[in-house]
Amino acid sequence: MERVKKGTSKGNFKGKDWKEKLFQLGISPEGIEKGERFICQLEKWSKVHNLTNYTGNRLGEQLVDSYYPFAKWKLEPRLVVDVGTGAGFPGLAVALFRPETKFYLIEPRQKRVSFLTYIKILLNLSNVEVVQSRVEQFTLSNPVDLLISRAVGNWEKIMKLSRHLLIPRKSNILLYRGNNFSPPPFPFKVLTRSYRFYLLFPFPHLIPEAQDKN
Repeated sequence: MERVKKGTSKGNFKGKDWKEKLFQLGISPEGIEKGERFICQLEKWSKVHNLTNYTGNRLGEQLVDSYYPFAKWKLEPRLVVDVGTGAGFPGLAVALFRPETKFYLIEPRQKRVSFLTYIKILLNLSNVEVVQSRVEQFTLSNPVDLLISRAVGNWEKIMKLSRHLLIPRKSNILLYRGNNFSPPPFPFKVLTRSYRFYLLFPFPHLIPEAQDKN
């Protein structure tokens, strides 16, 4: 497999499996092995707890989709908050490959929290904190560099509920597009790959209550 420098995304993914794609995005064999262990456990847990409808290679593709914008835009945040992380996409998936970045995975549902905590311990993910909470009830003393969320339906609601975590001109927001997502009406970077859009834009956004008044 031809490996590219970490932080790039050149090359054609066509015909390659998810492991080759991650390798091409700069992920080490050790990181890919962690990804395999994660999705193997997710499949096992899902048979009992119905955490996800994806199986096999489709789960591997979710790892690629989660990490791709970090590689494409060379994102190097120090602290990331994943709003509604569910079974671990995108937050835990990216945390597997970014041990130097602190990730807070916010998830209100107990079964998913139990799974995420198990994976954190199993894979010794010291950079991950699993928090059972709703985002509007979650607080941090440190500034958030990047807020991420997947399958966003109502982006305005997500932004309003999480704006207390964001710092004007310092925090950024990365949305992983859902099927019925309407883009925010302001400048943002758009990246397309396959069926998914990634939207990256700075805070503040055009929600009146969250406008930076300075």
